[in-house]
Amino acid sequence: MYFSQTDYFLKSAKVFGEDNAPVQRFFEKNGFDNFEVNEEYNYLEFHVSQIRSLKKFDIEIGLSSNVFETREGERYIRELKVDVTTPQTFRLSVDI
Repeated sequence: MYFSQTDYFLKSAKVFGEDNAPVQRFFEKNGFDNFEVNEEYNYLEFHVSQIRSLKKFDIEIGLSSNVFETREGERYIRELKVDVTTPQTFRLSVDI
């Protein structure tokens, strides 16, 4: 997660469906292993700093905005919205 100084949300990046496998292979080939595969909802989640590294891919990336929430004494991350960006247009300082 990345803490945005712009809107104060926790941010992460996600690719969905058929984009998961090629992005995962790319990350593994390039020594980046800080990602999570969610098989239940069919997405791969990773740090927003890696979005620009995917410039060779013609894909859309979900930019997830999150907050911490406490329920019944337990702390959870709650996703509020997902915006769409691409590796070619994303700018870390502008978009988040």
